[in-house]
Amino acid sequence: MVTSNNIPSELLISFFEESTKSLIDLKLDGDGNGSSRDLILDAQKRCLTRILSKFPGVSEQEIQQELRRLGSGVIYEANIEKAMKEMNDTARLTYCRLTLQQWICYPPVSDLTKTGQLPRKIIMEFLGLVQGSLQLQIVKDYLVTGKPMFDCMDQDLTKKFPQERLEWIQRILMMSLGYDADFGTEEIKRIFFTGNGEDVDPELLQLFQKTISEMQVGVTNATLQIQETQLNDTQEGGVTRIVSVSYSENDVSSTPFHETSIHDDSVQEEQLQMARQAAILQQSILAELLQMDEETRRIELERAKHASQGFQAKAMKLPPGEERVAFMTSISPSVQRQLLMYKIWTSTTEKHGGKPPTMH
Repeated sequence: MVTSNNIPSELLISFFEESTKSLIDLKLDGDGNGSSRDLILDAQKRCLTRILSKFPGVSEQEIQQELRRLGSGVIYEANIEKAMKEMNDTARLTYCRLTLQQWICYPPVSDLTKTGQLPRKIIMEFLGLVQGSLQLQIVKDYLVTGKPMFDCMDQDLTKKFPQERLEWIQRILMMSLGYDADFGTEEIKRIFFTGNGEDVDPELLQLFQKTISEMQVGVTNATLQIQETQLNDTQEGGVTRIVSVSYSENDVSSTPFHETSIHDDSVQEEQLQMARQAAILQQSILAELLQMDEETRRIELERAKHASQGFQAKAMKLPPGEERVAFMTSISPSVQRQLLMYKIWTSTTEKHGGKPPTMH
């Protein structure tokens, strides 16, 4: 089979699949030189050269043109789009991994910007890096144990809580974009929390809300794993806890964007208790949905979806700051439950390929 430009489908799929494999194993140079983007592009170019050698009738110019068409959103057959998405997702995570490694193991000696304002492009890239880092297994392990992410690191005994560890990763990512970490943190707070800055466009606000939600999930899951390790409860071995926390603007104190200096045991126990309660609530909601017949569940989820869309639409119309916080804190418990129900169900079915999970 060929594309509309007579490029064999097999060529495209082979390129995407080989690039994906190459990126998974991609390492920094011995001295840490070179940008992460350049390393990824070079690896993809090498893969393309190898693949083209097997298709003598296709020139590099032709395949580059076809790849640009793919990137512009032109619809291709499903197996091509699937292979391309897998390569792009792998490239994004590889970029996050290499960026962290470069700035942790080979921190460049350069001045970081401490004045002015964070450009929209930088904010978008920073939020994307934070989201990507939370998908890396080395980061997930680090949040739980402080285990070194790279060989150049020692066991981290200074940061006792997942929240502290994630905050440190955020600081590294902000510096990788050329901005002082303290300055960047204050800019994020000013733009999204104080309401005194310029209006935030809907796309940027939505990305920020998604990032906050994923951060809360990451910290909560890490906290639960710590708690389970401490309890050493063998009866609960193998049970997957479903944790997905909805974004709330008045929950800033539970995310690493908010600085805290309280690290005593009582605070840790309180965090663990809150995490346990959140996990129990969400498990009970999921169990309730799974026990419904299909028609009842469809009706309940349709109501939850309507509530979620209405909530988001109203929240987006309000300016950042006290007015939005007041709106979010005024939501009734029944609506809060509907929002959580819709969030849990959509995220759970996505993880199961669009199908409902089964009861254990």
